[in-house]
Amino acid sequence: MLRLIKRKKREKLMATLPPEQESSIIPLSQIKTAMVLSEVPAPDLEEVAERFFGKWGISWELIPLRNSDVSWWGKPSQKIMDKVSQSNPDLFISLTAGTHFPGTVLARLSSARFKMGRQRINGKVFDMIVSDPPDRNISAAESFKAMATCLEKIL
Repeated sequence: MLRLIKRKKREKLMATLPPEQESSIIPLSQIKTAMVLSEVPAPDLEEVAERFFGKWGISWELIPLRNSDVSWWGKPSQKIMDKVSQSNPDLFISLTAGTHFPGTVLARLSSARFKMGRQRINGKVFDMIVSDPPDRNISAAESFKAMATCLEKIL
């Protein structure tokens, strides 16, 4: 019964989100701002991201998603939803693993010109997916490094 209620609430929320935003792969040279979404804890992520974005002169913001930021059925807090929907970064990176419902909601809310993620989710939410290796789980920092390597190839 609880699973049914959870599913219905999620379906209702997804129906209220704006339609999928137009986005596409853009060269690293055109990226001036970025938003990175990660579940916490994410050891070493800030250091790795700061090094990469600093190298390219990109202003960036980390959105840490804590358990306390998510309702029992998976809805991100209104504060985080507002922050994501009101920003307009060139790049949105979701480092959430698996079919993470809160990450899906926030990716859909983002109006970024270029969106990257770790796994395909329903619809065309991400322009580029950098999947984890099938034989192991990797950290958010390791996933970010893989995405950064891809970005550096799109100059």
